[in-house]
Amino acid sequence: MQGAGRVFLLIVLSLGLPTGAGAADASRAPDLLTLAGAFRLAAAYDARIAAARAALRAGREQRAQGRALLLPTLGFRADTTYNDLDVEFQRPHPLLPSGTRSYNSNRYGVELNQPLYDRAKLARYRQSQALATQAEIGYAVALQELILRVSEAYFDALLAEDTLRHLEAELAAVTALRDRVRRTFEAGVAAITDVREAEARFDLVHARAIGARNTVRVRREALRKLLGRSVSALAPLRAPVALVPPRPEDPEHWADAAEQSGFAAAIARETVEVARQELARREGGREPRLDLVANYADASENDSVFGIGVDTTAGSVGVQVQMPLYAGGALRSQVREAAARYEQARHERDETARQARLDAQEAYLGLENGIAQAQAYEQAVRSSETALGAAERGLAAGTRTALDVLNAQQQLYGARRELAASRYAAILAGLRLMALVGGLTETELLAVDALLEAP
Repeated sequence: MQGAGRVFLLIVLSLGLPTGAGAADASRAPDLLTLAGAFRLAAAYDARIAAARAALRAGREQRAQGRALLLPTLGFRADTTYNDLDVEFQRPHPLLPSGTRSYNSNRYGVELNQPLYDRAKLARYRQSQALATQAEIGYAVALQELILRVSEAYFDALLAEDTLRHLEAELAAVTALRDRVRRTFEAGVAAITDVREAEARFDLVHARAIGARNTVRVRREALRKLLGRSVSALAPLRAPVALVPPRPEDPEHWADAAEQSGFAAAIARETVEVARQELARREGGREPRLDLVANYADASENDSVFGIGVDTTAGSVGVQVQMPLYAGGALRSQVREAAARYEQARHERDETARQARLDAQEAYLGLENGIAQAQAYEQAVRSSETALGAAERGLAAGTRTALDVLNAQQQLYGARRELAASRYAAILAGLRLMALVGGLTETELLAVDALLEAP
C-alpha cells in the first residue's frame, strides 16, 4: 500500500535525511550490518522463507494445470497380440477351411479430445487461478513475517547493547561517586552511611551489568541463528531521532486500508473464490458435458479366422455428450457440501476483515502511544540530567547527600534505557502497522536504515 510507506517516510523527512537510503547505506563501514542487510542474509538462509518459495512455485503451477483442462488432449495407443485359434466351421466351405490359426494382430492410433462445454472444468480453471493468487499472497505474507522477525531480533540486539552501555556508564558514575565518598569519609567530612549506600548501589548496578552482558550474548545468538552467520557490528539508532505520527492520523483510515489491502483479508477473499468455484464445479458435475472427439487408427493382421490377412485404416470425427443420471445421491450430497463450505468461507472472510480492522486500529494506537512515550522519555532524560546536576552541586555544597546523587543517577540512566526501548518499540510498531495494511517491503527497511548510523 502506497500510503503505508508514509509512516517511515515522514520519520526520515523529519530527520532531514534523504528518503532513498541507498546512498547512506553505501557510505557505511563494510563490516557494519544494517537492517536491510540483515534481511537479505535471512532471506538467503531462513528455512521458513525457503519453504515459502517452494510453496509459491508449487502454487503457481495451479494456473498451468487449470488452463490444461480447457485445452485439447492428444493420446497415442498401440498394442500387438499373438492369436492362437482352433477354427471349425459348422458348414464347411472350400474357401474357408477349418483348422488352427496362429497369427499376430498389430494396432496403433491417436485420439484427440477437445472440451466444448464442461462447466466443471471451467470452474476448476477459475479455481486454479484463485489458488495460484492465494499462493502468491502467502509468499508475500511469509516475506513480511521474515521482515518482522529480523527487525525484532535486530532491535532486540541493539536494545541489549544500549542497555549494557547505559549500565556501564551508570556503573562508572557510581564507581566515581563511591570513590569520592570514600575519600571524603576518610577526610572526616562524609558519614559512613554515605559510603555504605554508594557501595550497595555499586553492587546492584554491577550485578545488573553482568546480566546485561549475558543478554547481549543471547540476543546476538538469536540474530546469528536467524541470519546464519555471526555479526561483527550493528548500526545503532541515530541520536536524536524525531519520531512523528503516521499520516493521516486516523485509526479508521488504517482500518480501511487493512481491510482493503491487507494480506489477511486478501487471502480470505481468495478462499471465498476457491469455495465458490468448488460449488460451481460440483454443480457442473451434474450437467451434460460436450466434447469434440477425433480418432485415427491403423490395424493389421497377417492371418484371421478366414485364413487371410487384413490391413485396416480408420478415422473419425464427432461430438460426444456425457451426463450422469444417477450416482446413488453422491452428486447432490457433494453440491450441498460445497454450498456449506462456500457459506463457511464467506463468514470467515467477514470475520477476518473485522479482525484486520481491529488489528490495524490497535497497531495504529500502539504506534501513536509509542511515539508519545518516546517523546515523554526524551523530556524525562532532560529533566533527569538537570536533577542530577542539581544533586551533584548540592552534594558539593553540603545540602544534599550521596544517596540523593545516587538516586538521581539511577533515574537518569533508567530514563535513557527506557528512551532507547521506546524508540525501538515505536519503529517496530510502525513496521507491524505497515504489515497489516500490506505495505511492508524491503523499501521500508531502507527507510529505517536511514535512521541508523555507523558506530
